Amino acid sequence: MKRNLIVLSCLLVFLAFNGSKAMAVNVYGEGAYSDTNNDVQVCIYADIGGSKALRSFGVKLTYDPGELKYISSTKNEAVWYLKDEGGSLHTYGDPEDVGGAIVIIGGVLDTDKAYKVSDDRVLLGTVWFTRALGSGPLINNLTLALGKDAPYANFVVGPNPADVLDLSNVHFIDYGDGVAVVKVRERGDADTNGSFTTLDMFEVKDLIANNVYKCFADCNADGAMTTLDMFCIKDKI
Repeated sequence: MKRNLIVLSCLLVFLAFNGSKAMAVNVYGEGAYSDTNNDVQVCIYADIGGSKALRSFGVKLTYDPGELKYISSTKNEAVWYLKDEGGSLHTYGDPEDVGGAIVIIGGVLDTDKAYKVSDDRVLLGTVWFTRALGSGPLINNLTLALGKDAPYANFVVGPNPADVLDLSNVHFIDYGDGVAVVKVRERGDADTNGSFTTLDMFEVKDLIANNVYKCFADCNADGAMTTLDMFCIKDKI
């Protein structure tokens, strides 16, 4: 009997761990700065895995107003949208500057289909700044966290049943820094090694082939990965 209880306990722990893992969401940011026009772009992504997919999200990007001036931000409305039975699209709330932080909230509802989001590198939103101070690499970190404090539910899966992932299954990737720091690199540094070489051009070629966008590889800042970025990098070598 005791042995059976031990086996059952281990099984429940295993199932709980794997259920939690199945619903995990990893959130991270990628940034690019340009000394040419003094801008900073940050793209916020989520890797959404598991059998349950995401219905909503909420993220907060914290910045230093002494170094950066907030310009604008957008949600990825190709994925996060509300659509009623008449086919009309409705706004789920615009991104908000709350003073030193940008809060982006998004959700999806489509009455024409059971729409929910599950994939890697799902774009949540994009934020643009201009430099209020200095040039080159940023002095102060940009960090990511949950969009709003409890009891607000930011990351929700479901709805049958609806589960809130905020407390245990949303992971802000820290890349070893101890906090969820957004790595902001100079435009054209596609291989992220801190210098411009032909390796950056080859990296852009791979990104084009795999249809992957990375803002720091987008050397000419036109919002797309093309061979023009390779020529842009060549001019920087």
